Amino acid sequence: MLAYTLSLAKATCPATLLQSTGSPLDGTQKLSDREAAYVANRRENVLSPLWSSYLSDSKTGTTGYNTSSLKPRISIALSGGGYRAALYGAGSFAAFDARNASSVAPLLQLSDFASGISGGSWLITSLVMNDLPDLFSLVLGGDGQVDERLNADVNEKILAGYPTSIIDLWGCALSYHFFNGTTKANFYNPKLPHDNTLLFSNIQNTLSFNAGTMPYPIAVAGSRVSIADQTDAKSPYSYVPYTNTLFEFTPYTFGSFDPTLAAFIPIEYAGTRLDNGQLPSGVQNCTVGYENAGFVIGTSAAIANMATDKSELNTAASDVENLASAYKKLKAPIEAAVPLVANYPNSFQNYVPTTSVAFESAGNQILELVDGGDIESIPFSS
Repeated sequence: MLAYTLSLAKATCPATLLQSTGSPLDGTQKLSDREAAYVANRRENVLSPLWSSYLSDSKTGTTGYNTSSLKPRISIALSGGGYRAALYGAGSFAAFDARNASSVAPLLQLSDFASGISGGSWLITSLVMNDLPDLFSLVLGGDGQVDERLNADVNEKILAGYPTSIIDLWGCALSYHFFNGTTKANFYNPKLPHDNTLLFSNIQNTLSFNAGTMPYPIAVAGSRVSIADQTDAKSPYSYVPYTNTLFEFTPYTFGSFDPTLAAFIPIEYAGTRLDNGQLPSGVQNCTVGYENAGFVIGTSAAIANMATDKSELNTAASDVENLASAYKKLKAPIEAAVPLVANYPNSFQNYVPTTSVAFESAGNQILELVDGGDIESIPFSS
């Protein structure tokens, strides 16, 4: 089996898969237990002494704050915008990184959370998957390009019976650019994984995450019900309704805090289809390994659905033309596959949120995820 699908497997399910976050409408919403523990440990053991040092440092001026009791909460949100957003974010992070001699303030070290959407998620994920290196080491560390050899990886996912789209190709290509393992010298060596085997949950294994020294990372994507959900007979343009649900990928969870869903599953089991929180009749095991890191950042930047007014690949705009051409050369996807969006077997099918607000994709077997920037340009709500 090739790199991209090396980790896809079936496994015994945990006792509880789908969990409610509580309702943001009545103030009962809370983080998952693992995320809450990470944030609490970081604030107490890492951020508390950092804030005391920063606020009492003479170089920052006299703040007048009582550093023994005041510990501000800071989060960084990186917008979408493809490579431009990723590079702009990299420049900003360099200015906010205390390890950089020209840093203006150690905001990277002082942040509780760091979220990225679309191109912004490329930088966030690249940083945390590589154990939070300084930006100069990250940006100057490798090189790569897109090649049709990626088709072979995605074909393996099709043969395994999973729905695929051009976003699978897109995610593989992004892995070559943003994760370690690919250089000019080895790009065409098909025996190397080129880090297409990385899972988003692997962030848990990095030294920086275990030490609590990185902001809790979040990659954001949007959802749509179908192509009809984003087309309007009154407009020549396609758009995803702003009321649709924003999904979060974190080292521990996959789901949403939006009142339209307010639920999550452990990210290790993303790609497992559930029916109102339970395995469908006749299904014995959960899917693991679906949360491929390249696929996650490809999902956050899954812009292909906006490149055409129709779902026909032969009308795709030039910016996805190459991917569309490569997609046509793949083995025939399973019938339920949707070609222009990221396909996730729906872990929230028929789920009724505790908020009593209807989840727009509850009737879908395939959860269709798109570029998060279709709904929110800067991931403030994540």
